Amino acid sequence: MVVVPFSGLPDDRPGAALRRAVRRAPRAAPAVERAARSGGRRPTTATSRGRSGAALGSSTSSPRTKEYLHTLIEEHGRASDELGTANEELISGNEELQSMNEELETAKEELQSINEELTTLNDELQRRNQEVSQVNSDLLNFSLARWTSRS
Repeated sequence: MVVVPFSGLPDDRPGAALRRAVRRAPRAAPAVERAARSGGRRPTTATSRGRSGAALGSSTSSPRTKEYLHTLIEEHGRASDELGTANEELISGNEELQSMNEELETAKEELQSINEELTTLNDELQRRNQEVSQVNSDLLNFSLARWTSRS
């Protein structure tokens, strides 16, 4: 039962209070509470296994406890299904990312190869430009020499 101070009525009396009954959530069976506190670990000795089994057996005879445990099992199943679905989606996404990564690696290798070819061509063109420039300079010098020798 909960007692709450109450005010706000025209004939407010000091010390007036509202009493109301509060329903609590069904309490789990002691064996279930112990399992929850221990992180779901199972007992290791035969004696403790026997006691836990007896406690659980007697506590599951209550319809409330059975309903509570049934609800917990259903929620666990739903959560497990959701986690399985999420895991499958993550695996699928990971496979797509790996495939994209392989494609990027292939494209990177192709670009490196093309870049090497372009560097080689660029070096060749620079060499040829130097040769053309040298030939042009030689022709100008030759022409100038001929022109000055005629005059």
